[in-house]
Amino acid sequence: MTDEQEKDLIKLMEQFCQRAETYGCDSVQVLVSVTDNKAGTTVAKRRGFGNWYARQGMAKEFIDEERTRTEEEVKLREYDARSNDDGDDWKGTDNG
Repeated sequence: MTDEQEKDLIKLMEQFCQRAETYGCDSVQVLVSVTDNKAGTTVAKRRGFGNWYARQGMAKEFIDEERTRTEEEVKLREYDARSNDDGDDWKGTDNG
């Protein structure tokens, strides 16, 4: 990301926060991550306004919900992997 793009991104986040405030939003938190492939790093950008405790609560709720959703998806994939066994066990051992 160039310096110009970074400045534009920050301006966009600030505009979003300002517009949300005009709509009567009590608090807003915008989180953005940018991967810098050349440096091999990820940089986080964030802007927000309003009640700090509400913003913290929204972030925690988001993390908790995403964690739960991800854990459920992993369990489903593991179950599907066990259920889709194409082995011959279903044939049984009765040769008679």
